[in-house]
Amino acid sequence: MEKIWLKSYPKNVPSEINLDKYNNLGHFFDKICNKYENDVAFESFGCGVTFTELRVYVDSFAGYLQKELNMTKGDVLGIMCPNLTQYVIVLFAALKLGIIVVNINPLFTPFELEKQLKESKPDTIFILENFVDKLINLDTKVNNVIVSKIGDFHGKLKSIYMNFINRIYNVKAYPEHTFAKFLDTLNYRYDAEFENLDSNTVAFLQYTGGTTGNPKAAILTHKNILANMLQGSYWVKPLLNDRNEVFVNPLPMYHIFSLASCFMFFSIGAKSILIANPKDTSMFLKQIKNSKLSIIIGVNTLFDLLIRTTGFKKTDFSNLKVSLAGGMPVNEDVAKRWEKVTNCHILEAYGLTESSPAVCVNPLTTTEFNSSIGLPLPSTEVSIRQEDGTELPINQIGELWVKGPQVMQGYFNKPNETNLVLQDDWLKTGDMALMDEKGFVYIKDRIKDLIIVSGFNVYPSEIENVLLRHPQIQHAAVIGEKYKYTESIVAFICSDISKEEVLEHCRSYLTNYKIPRKIIFIDSMPKTSIGKISKAKLRKISASHALTNIE
Repeated sequence: MEKIWLKSYPKNVPSEINLDKYNNLGHFFDKICNKYENDVAFESFGCGVTFTELRVYVDSFAGYLQKELNMTKGDVLGIMCPNLTQYVIVLFAALKLGIIVVNINPLFTPFELEKQLKESKPDTIFILENFVDKLINLDTKVNNVIVSKIGDFHGKLKSIYMNFINRIYNVKAYPEHTFAKFLDTLNYRYDAEFENLDSNTVAFLQYTGGTTGNPKAAILTHKNILANMLQGSYWVKPLLNDRNEVFVNPLPMYHIFSLASCFMFFSIGAKSILIANPKDTSMFLKQIKNSKLSIIIGVNTLFDLLIRTTGFKKTDFSNLKVSLAGGMPVNEDVAKRWEKVTNCHILEAYGLTESSPAVCVNPLTTTEFNSSIGLPLPSTEVSIRQEDGTELPINQIGELWVKGPQVMQGYFNKPNETNLVLQDDWLKTGDMALMDEKGFVYIKDRIKDLIIVSGFNVYPSEIENVLLRHPQIQHAAVIGEKYKYTESIVAFICSDISKEEVLEHCRSYLTNYKIPRKIIFIDSMPKTSIGKISKAKLRKISASHALTNIE
């Protein structure tokens, strides 16, 4: 397909990136720290570290890993920690040494944790003490455990207070004497020996639900991450200024969207405010109220939560330039309410763990909601394909395929799964999409979420958008479930209205076969750790409800 999207590119955004700008992520880290020196790099709970201080901490911890634990290039280190300064230190130290990072969701159950550790086999794990109880009784071969307390890096008195309160409410007893203390590891002052890593060195085994099946680890190299960082930074650079931006990061950095955003805004010298627990909205607002934030990322449900939070409107949004959304579709009503409060339009982006993650982003010049995921990033190709791989013309719905330097190497130890999604350097995303004549891409649904009713294709997102048009419906989600020889549409709704009102509303906008045949009212939507609605959990809920509405 002709790259028709290039005609819609914003001014001063190049069509290609310079992949030779940085040799590896360690080289990138050092150059950025040297450039911005005494500016604040990261802030957590009101306490900041400068780029120079960060580099000292990173090199000290790298020395500990290398000299004390004998970790070398290709070894694996697990990180199980929310957004805190210590997470960033451990992350960059490992990457500078060529150590492979495995990000671990702190909310995992012991069963989920053991499964991931047995597959990825980290030699060492860095963990916040809140979660150590999940680790200590597992049957794994983790040789070294480094434990951090939440108050590390927050000044002596504040640290004592934070650790005391956290210990009372959030920490279960564990044998402290058997594990290394993170702050102690920074005192070894070893001089780490850094080699000039090849850009094809593996940086992450980044777990994902994938385009098919169970969670699996995408193999992402230094080149993959650097490419996506450059693609994103070239895209936002015309609107943002070096040194003068404040980036609020409320999404957990063990998720690829947040992780990639961290690299991107680090590259322009932005001060990154790390939000450890975005569900604690009072603390969240306290951290950002007078921060002069200029950039914030989130998912649709988080933006909605913030708008509804008392006191949010009192936040100073005078410098807000970029509100970037990913992970799930943005609802039009949420987008309009967010813009009304903040005077900043939500820019929708699209990506996958398998593409490090960004593929498409709306131009920063976008001024109103358009339901599109935007244009392919520089050095990125996209194609809309039929099931047999044949490319479709514009405005036709098919599977979105992606090609570019950000695409993963494959799934860790899963060659069959890899072959299902990678074909001749193209990544088959598993998402149904179309491209218009200007090159803008529109996601219609995931292939696995597609509902087939008596031979007709039904996209859950279409029905969800109709449901959310009703003024009394705050949240809605749609799934399909098997019924005899076809599928039935099941709608989950958070509202006090009646089932009859819902059906009447749907009949005004939808043809008969698209109308839900089962409606389940729930108090709140089950969500994943980053706030996406969990359709897997909805399917379990639906299984306990009879199909009483089938005609």
